[in-house]
Amino acid sequence: MERNIRGWPTNRAKLARASTLALDSQEGMFWVWHFGSTSGLCHSGFPASRTQLIIKVTADFSHQYHLSLAHLCLSMALPWALAVLSLLPLLDAGSPVCTNHTVPITKAALDRISGRWFYIASAYRYPAYKELASKIKTAFFYMTPNHTEDTVLLREYITIGDNCTYESSNLTIYRENGTLVKYENETEQFSRLMLPKDHRIYMLVAFPDDPEKIGISFFADKPEVTPEQMNQFYEDLRCRGMNKSEVLYADDKKDLCKTLEKQHEEERKAKGETERDTVLDKDVGDVGGLS
Repeated sequence: MERNIRGWPTNRAKLARASTLALDSQEGMFWVWHFGSTSGLCHSGFPASRTQLIIKVTADFSHQYHLSLAHLCLSMALPWALAVLSLLPLLDAGSPVCTNHTVPITKAALDRISGRWFYIASAYRYPAYKELASKIKTAFFYMTPNHTEDTVLLREYITIGDNCTYESSNLTIYRENGTLVKYENETEQFSRLMLPKDHRIYMLVAFPDDPEKIGISFFADKPEVTPEQMNQFYEDLRCRGMNKSEVLYADDKKDLCKTLEKQHEEERKAKGETERDTVLDKDVGDVGGLS
């Protein structure tokens, strides 16, 4: 069986002539098609014909398998079907999965997003958010959860134009629906927390149920991400009806805030504070288990 990697054919005639394994993460489709001998006969007397297995991966990456056996020669089709099915775990392993944005925020989730993070990219349709994102050259920030009060201390270092802007604010946590709320200019900004399998990245989605306003921002524990991590972001865009052309990217080389960050670190050290002290200062007695 010949294997090629290429896009999903839109021409059914081309598909009918194919004998391939094709992967197309953008179209969310995996398929396999194999032909037996078109001129020979099965031992049962039926003409040998095509054996078709189509594996469709839906938007949430739940699999639907379609096995069509026309004028079936079992002795030929069954081994191929078994061989194809044995490939499914490999397809799962290499495919990014759409990240759920309706998962409650647990203590473990808050611990996961604590510490230093870098803004990597974003795609927004809400005009005000899109305009702000277009001005940001790069940004990094520190998240410090307060488990007892359900808040997060956010310290942001943002490079806009030729200036470094520092902001400190408190986010309110609504655990049950996985929402973080930031109060800015007397308005509330709601974002749903999205935690992929890779613990080195996470995302925030705004207006997830409004296709005219939806926006997703992407963060990582390093200023540069791997192709796999970037593909996870792209997949989550696709899952929500967005595409790469809407993405705005950060450029860490344009960062102007490292000097100010170093100054703040020296000030905290002079006071005897550390990042870990700040994260855990409110957690006395909150030990073990997921909340």
